[in-house]
Amino acid sequence: MKKIISFCLALMLLSVLIVSCAKDEEAYVLSNDCYVSGVTLGYTKRMVHVTTQDGKDSTYYVSLNGQYYPMTVDQRNLLIYNEDSLPYGTQVSAMLATVSAAGYVAYRPAGDEEAQWLSYSATDSINFSTPLSVRVVSMDGTAFREYTLKVNVHRQDADDFTWKQMPAAEVLQGMEQMKSVCWRNRLFVWGYVNGAVKVAYKELVGTQEWTLANTVGCEGADITTLQVLGDRLYMNGMDGVVMTSTDGLTWATTGPETVECLVAVGARYVYALSDGRLYRSEDGRLWQQEKLDEASSFLPVQETASVCYTMPNGDERILLMGSRDRTVHTGDTSTVVWGKYWNRSWTEDAAGWMFFNVAPDNRYVCPCLKNLTLFRYDDLLIACGGESLDGKHAALDAFYVSVDNGITWKTDDVLLPPAALKGTRKPLAVAVDDEAFIWMVCGTDVWRGRLNRLGFEKK
Repeated sequence: MKKIISFCLALMLLSVLIVSCAKDEEAYVLSNDCYVSGVTLGYTKRMVHVTTQDGKDSTYYVSLNGQYYPMTVDQRNLLIYNEDSLPYGTQVSAMLATVSAAGYVAYRPAGDEEAQWLSYSATDSINFSTPLSVRVVSMDGTAFREYTLKVNVHRQDADDFTWKQMPAAEVLQGMEQMKSVCWRNRLFVWGYVNGAVKVAYKELVGTQEWTLANTVGCEGADITTLQVLGDRLYMNGMDGVVMTSTDGLTWATTGPETVECLVAVGARYVYALSDGRLYRSEDGRLWQQEKLDEASSFLPVQETASVCYTMPNGDERILLMGSRDRTVHTGDTSTVVWGKYWNRSWTEDAAGWMFFNVAPDNRYVCPCLKNLTLFRYDDLLIACGGESLDGKHAALDAFYVSVDNGITWKTDDVLLPPAALKGTRKPLAVAVDDEAFIWMVCGTDVWRGRLNRLGFEKK
């Protein structure tokens, strides 16, 4: 049991102990140093929540070594804290700690002037549930220094994914063939309303009000082909004409050349399918044919989706996937996937496209989905969409997640679409913003979700 002692008594005991041990012919000089040089947390338990196969909640405990969460001692501001918070569920009400200090150490709850000081002992557990005042008194009793110590613990499970339903966007009522992007600090949604192309947008931060605006110059556009390349937007019409815009409202054709379908963008180029081939262009005017490592008959021609991203090693990639013509390729049960990558020594225009042939033992594929959407999230690739073309999968029944750049696609028990949208037949659009929020627009319903740890403050 901890002993509650006053500072005066502690100093008297300390002085008597030192003097009694001294030899008569020796003189001892007590130090007036008083500071904490380091704090190391010890072992404790962490409670983990899980969901069993029958859907019931369950908990268990694991051991956690606090030394992996270093404590910072800020001598200027007299603060002691851990920059990297302990995981959610960590028990800190009775935790051992090693305090390295010059002087005698005691502590009590911060801000509680009536509380008695507890003498520090490395063998006694400490309640770190609330901030502590830590006082260090010099050996000679002439000086002291007082710190505020706080052990930070995450208030949310870092690996939980949380959806929040936002206020409904009534301006989207009746909109069809949706496509959305997060661009210039706004969430944009394009679609057809009564045969005319409209765009609705809202600020990503702040007001939840939506604005619905008319567009000019994009009559007859295929909304699903919309792509963002730098500060410009591109999409093409049903007649193959390519259009571009700098604000999403006013559009102009890029030139006389036509393509069947814009399908992807990279770092420098926009890509299009036409005449069974794949082409690239810097500005939507002049098009050059791309190199393929497999027959062009394996290219997707409907329900296409793509994403461009940078790998941790600096290499850049594009992934393109979709369905082939099902009237011709009746045996297809999964999407076809193509990839292209380049780096500093191998430029984007020099790189060719690779077909990801499905190995016979690969059971983890992405089904052919209507309104297929693909995005990069937390170094993962995620695909989702409406019901599958073969009718075996309901709309938004799962996120199909790839950790190997598109080779395998597995469903996940953490990354899930909003349960309320499963089986929906409303128009669907998905976008990801710079704060790692996934925005899902379904009819007039708007949902925003994020993996908790991606929202934790970075210090």
